[in-house]
Amino acid sequence: MGKKSVPSPTRQVELCLKSLEAYGQSKHEAKIEHNGEYLDGIYSHKTMKTYMNLCCTFAKWAKAEHGVKKLVDLKPEITEKYFEKLKAEGKSPWTLQTVRSALRKLETGVKVRFQRTVEIVPKNLTLPIRERKARKNRGAYSREDADRIIGAVRKDNYQMGLLLETQDTMGLRIHEVVKIRVRDIDFRQGMLAVKGKGGRVRQLPVPPNILKKFRAVMERQNLPANRRIFSERIRKVERHVKTVCQRLGIAEKGTHGFRHHYAISEYLRLRMSGLTDRQARRAVSRLLGHNRIDVTYSYIPREFTDFANLIVLVFRLTLLRNA
Repeated sequence: MGKKSVPSPTRQVELCLKSLEAYGQSKHEAKIEHNGEYLDGIYSHKTMKTYMNLCCTFAKWAKAEHGVKKLVDLKPEITEKYFEKLKAEGKSPWTLQTVRSALRKLETGVKVRFQRTVEIVPKNLTLPIRERKARKNRGAYSREDADRIIGAVRKDNYQMGLLLETQDTMGLRIHEVVKIRVRDIDFRQGMLAVKGKGGRVRQLPVPPNILKKFRAVMERQNLPANRRIFSERIRKVERHVKTVCQRLGIAEKGTHGFRHHYAISEYLRLRMSGLTDRQARRAVSRLLGHNRIDVTYSYIPREFTDFANLIVLVFRLTLLRNA
C-alpha cells in the first residue's frame, strides 16, 4: 500500500477550525467538551471567515519559510518570527491582536480535531497596546430628538418610520429589524424571536402598539409567513436618517443612536425598580443581545452610574415623604 498522504496545511486549518463550529449558540452556555475539558468554539460565520483567512495565511507562510507541513509541528518560535514580519509590514495593533486570537483558536482546533496539544502562540508574546478611539457619530439621541426624527421619517416613508420606531422601542440593531419575518412574531404571546449576531436567537416582548402596527402591515400587504415585514435596505435607511437630522438641525448619531437611547432608558427604569447597577447592566446586556456585561459600558458610561444613583436616591426620598 502506498504511503498515506498528509492534507495540506490549509486543509488542516479548515478541519481544525470547522471542528469548533457552534453557530447560533451562546458563548457562555455552549462549550465544546473534550476529554472532560470545556473549550470555546466559534460562534459566528463572520468570525469563522476571518479566522480561517488569517490562519491559512499563517500556515502557508510557515510551510514556505520553515517547511512546516503539519500543524502539530508548529513551534512558538516560528509564530514569533511571523509576528515580527507582520510588525515590519506595519500591521496595526488591532490586526496583530486579531491574528493572535485566530492562532489561539487554531490551537484549540488542533486539540479537538487531532487530539494533540500544541503551543502555537508564545505565552510571553507581547503586542502593541490598542488605543481605543471614540467612534464617529455615536451616542444616544435624546427622547425629544428621537421623536422628531421618527416623526419626520414617518411623513416621508411610513414603513421606514415604523422600522425606526421598532428599533427605538425595542433596542434592536438595524439589521435585526430589517430581518423580522412574519413567522418570527408570536401575536398571541406578544413576543418576537430576534436573530442576532452569530445567529443567536433571543425572545423579546413586543410593545402592544408595535404589535398592532405589525399586524396592520401584514394584513394590508397579505404577507406570507416567510416574508419580511420591512423591505427597506439598511443603507437607504441610514442615508434617510442622516438627511432628516441635517434638515432638523440634530446631531446625527446614525440608526444606532436609537439603540443607545433604549439602553439608557431601560437601565434607568431597572434602577428605579430597585435593581443594583450590576443587576441592571446584566439585564440590559441580555435585552441588547450581548453575552458580556462589559459591553454595556459603551452604551451606559461608568460616569452615568453616579447620575443614576442620584436619581434613584431622589426617587426614594420622594416616596418616603409621600408615604
